[in-house]
Amino acid sequence: MTGSVDVGGVPLRRPRHSLRPRDWGIAARSAMVSAVAVFIALTVAAVGLLTLLNYLLLSAVDDAAGARVADITAVLEADGPGDVDEDLLTTDQRVTAVQIIDADGRVLRRSSGAPSTPLAAAGTFGPEPTIGLPDEMSPRDDMRLAGRTINTPTANYVVIVGGGSEPVEATVRTVAMLLAALVPVVTAVAAFVSHRLVKRSLRSVDAIRSRVAAISTSDLSGRVPVPGGRDEIASLAV
Repeated sequence: MTGSVDVGGVPLRRPRHSLRPRDWGIAARSAMVSAVAVFIALTVAAVGLLTLLNYLLLSAVDDAAGARVADITAVLEADGPGDVDEDLLTTDQRVTAVQIIDADGRVLRRSSGAPSTPLAAAGTFGPEPTIGLPDEMSPRDDMRLAGRTINTPTANYVVIVGGGSEPVEATVRTVAMLLAALVPVVTAVAAFVSHRLVKRSLRSVDAIRSRVAAISTSDLSGRVPVPGGRDEIASLAV
């Protein structure tokens, strides 16, 4: 909606602020376009970064669990569960549980904090190493599983190693929160800088427009100011 005033008997329209982008100034529209473009680009980059980070951290957990399964397998094939060194049963941030189970499902050896019942159902693991089973396979739903069935001349065993997925989830969640706070800030800065640059560029246009408006048919000697540089605005002024 617009209002009108009379100047020398000539009605002039006075535009009011509109929420429609097409009614905005060039600087405001440029700022909006820059903000939308930066926001989309940063969002896509953030999702890609979080996906890659989650993949790399989980791969490190699976590699640690798989290596522990291989080390315990080597001992079981050479000796027996009683000869497995305590160091192979220790846990850390990546390896959170270790179990050695016999053919009847009894837990023969386990790490501190590991449950006395098997971490996975019987038949989950075969003679080939299985690594990276998701959290849903764990009864407590808080670790990834790796394991293998070992057939020896004296007995059969199952080695199960749980990899810590909770630290990975916590790390990814923290990074996601930081990115969620950073994206709006960067978007706002990009919009502000774009608005300022376009506004500054339009000052020359405003000067030209004001000067042209002051030139009358009775005095054509007036000249519009020519800004420095060789851009489109300078060509327009010339």
